[in-house]
Amino acid sequence: ASSYGVPSEWDNALFPIYAPVPFFNPVPENVIAVNVTDGASTGGIDFQLRPGSFNDIINDVPKKEISVPEQFVVQQNYPNPFNPTTRITFSLPQSSFVSIDIFDALGRHVSSLVNQNTPAGQHDVSWNGVDGNGRSVSAGLYFARVKAMGEVRVIKMLYVK
Repeated sequence: ASSYGVPSEWDNALFPIYAPVPFFNPVPENVIAVNVTDGASTGGIDFQLRPGSFNDIINDVPKKEISVPEQFVVQQNYPNPFNPTTRITFSLPQSSFVSIDIFDALGRHVSSLVNQNTPAGQHDVSWNGVDGNGRSVSAGLYFARVKAMGEVRVIKMLYVK
């Protein structure tokens, strides 16, 4: 671990992180294990790293494919009706400035959840039923307005108590 920028006194505590179960082989019988911090012989290590470098281990891990959506989409919040929290999911085909605002049934602005540049991909935003001043809102119908890429989407949300 110390060769990766971690102080050597942390090696023993961090070693399980660097050698998870899929990345080691049992030590054959009659082999002397070596302490990783000072090189002294010890009988307390019951595995050895496979031959190769740390990068070989990392590079053997399958890469997750990241898919970029084809269009701007806002999904219905979940759960709906909700109490106390709901999640709004939206997808962007390209990076865009995004704003998400909550309005009550009379069209009054309740809260702003997002107001920033956002990268392409799928994103989740939670709303916990509070207004912009941190006060809990009353039960009722609310609207989430999501603006991105020059387009606007609105979803209805029902808050129950």
